[in-house]
Amino acid sequence: MDTTAIAEVGCALFSALGAVFAYLWRRSEGQRDKAIQQHGDAISQIKDSQSAFELFAARTYVTSHTLETAIGNFNRAVEAIFQKLDKIDDKLDKKADKT
Repeated sequence: MDTTAIAEVGCALFSALGAVFAYLWRRSEGQRDKAIQQHGDAISQIKDSQSAFELFAARTYVTSHTLETAIGNFNRAVEAIFQKLDKIDDKLDKKADKT
């Protein structure tokens, strides 16, 4: 074999190895891009669910003023119940004194 044939075989071998390397490189890049896309989709879903939760919280949680008003109404109702119980207790005491 002469050097020209050896050079041609070497170039063909180098070209084949380069083609294999290029194929593997493109495949690797495609898988990386696919993984990045999946991660991006997951992140956008998390952001969407966080936005939905923030909207839910804003709609359902009460303000401090509303809470104070509700507690005040509850306290007045409890006081009214205790006043009625005191009146009942007084009436029972008066009946016990009569007998």
